[in-house]
Amino acid sequence: MNESGLTSLYGIEGLDPQDGLSHFGDEEIYLRMLAKFTMLHQGIRQDVLKAFENRDAEAAMAMLHKVRGAAGYVGATAVAETALRIERDLRENGQFGEILGMVDLLEDTLVRMNQAIRLALGLS
Repeated sequence: MNESGLTSLYGIEGLDPQDGLSHFGDEEIYLRMLAKFTMLHQGIRQDVLKAFENRDAEAAMAMLHKVRGAAGYVGATAVAETALRIERDLRENGQFGEILGMVDLLEDTLVRMNQAIRLALGLS
């Protein structure tokens, strides 16, 4: 990680580092968990599509709920809000076709956030 640590994250759209840090209390732990979060949850689109193919709305909602919770914990507000919208739409409508565009948005947000965080923290 580079020297600027937490301060290097403040310009990343959809990320609230102060909120994320409040859940961990330790900057070094927070920065490690943030980097891990974005890597772990890339591929959510494929996971949701697999649930769609299996006609398993419950599995899709569970995946989205997990991503939303983890995102909220690390301060990735854009990811948490998008996952919540998808989860609600799926629960209320039960139609995968209507949420696929939002799932693409969620995946794109995670990829962009991962790139920005890795760049800000000097990770390869």
